[in-house]
Amino acid sequence: MSHSQAPFRLRDAAQQAKREMDPLSDHLATLKAYRGWVRARESGGGKAEKEYLRTNFLSRQALTAVDKTVRQLRSNLARKEGYTKT
Repeated sequence: MSHSQAPFRLRDAAQQAKREMDPLSDHLATLKAYRGWVRARESGGGKAEKEYLRTNFLSRQALTAVDKTVRQLRSNLARKEGYTKT
């Protein structure tokens, strides 16, 4: 999830939002952003999703791509014997 899409005047705020997700790991920041996005969609629908994306300077397209990858991985793992969702 790149925060570089934020307008120049908001780049500092976008970087701060990323650091608040996880200051040390881009991977963990992405995971937290994804989980927050899913929660926002499930709990508040489109309005909550838009607000989450806006306040965290996130791209719906990028998170949709992450979601597609997550679904593919779950599907592949579900075919393996003994897999259970955690």
